[in-house]
Amino acid sequence: MSDHISGPRAIADPVTDITDVFAFPCPENPQHLVLIMNVFPYAGPSAVFSDAVIYRLRVRSVSIAPNSRAFAVGADEFTFDCTFDVPGSPDSGGQPVQQGHCTMPNGKTVRFRVNDEDGGRAEGMHVFAGQRSDPFFLDGPMAAQTLATRQLAFKQVGSDRLYGKDVLGIVLRIEWATLLKGGPMFAVVCETLTTGKRPIRLERVGRPEIKNITLGAKIFDRVNRDLEIRDLYNNEDAFNLSEHYVGAYRARLKRQSHFLRRPRRKN
Repeated sequence: MSDHISGPRAIADPVTDITDVFAFPCPENPQHLVLIMNVFPYAGPSAVFSDAVIYRLRVRSVSIAPNSRAFAVGADEFTFDCTFDVPGSPDSGGQPVQQGHCTMPNGKTVRFRVNDEDGGRAEGMHVFAGQRSDPFFLDGPMAAQTLATRQLAFKQVGSDRLYGKDVLGIVLRIEWATLLKGGPMFAVVCETLTTGKRPIRLERVGRPEIKNITLGAKIFDRVNRDLEIRDLYNNEDAFNLSEHYVGAYRARLKRQSHFLRRPRRKN
């Protein structure tokens, strides 16, 4: 699920920008759940995680609601908080050395070194954090042209704007029967927050490309055409959406969805 550059705050401070979220059963063992949170688009070779940010992964059990086509999300929540130290002196290869910590729902903390392929381990969890290739494919110029002209501009052979670019990734492999309740289906939300006594939510990602694709373009919104809505949405608790801006979200989603369903093709 991709979410690159999804609001003014993310553009201003890329180390807080969540670029991708993935959740899937481990191929080697379906009793293990793999969670991946990528941040920092266009991360350079010396990029590090922020020591002023909490990188949070929130998990709740999900079931199929009776007599409904919707999922029922459980009330019990299990949180994994990853934080990082100020980078130390560079290693022999000239790369900054940074230590990380991941606090599990049971309160235990796993220590690890960034870019160490072995990561850190504790009962029920294995964690890795470090630089990885950006997995997203985006033909940026053609996407922008499609929105500007309201006609499909994508070509049969596209151009990946993110080819060769890197991100910083956090990977958790969890024994879900040990650390979580319920299962085997789960809802996952990733967030970046400020550290301190009253953390402030900066970014959050659950469903893919909600902010950029369905909330980003103002040109179709007849109600809030001058409103940058994405950071309002970023402030929201994904499991407890407030009622204050629902009307603004609905207006933007309605108009954008109409365009996405019926873009015109070039003759």
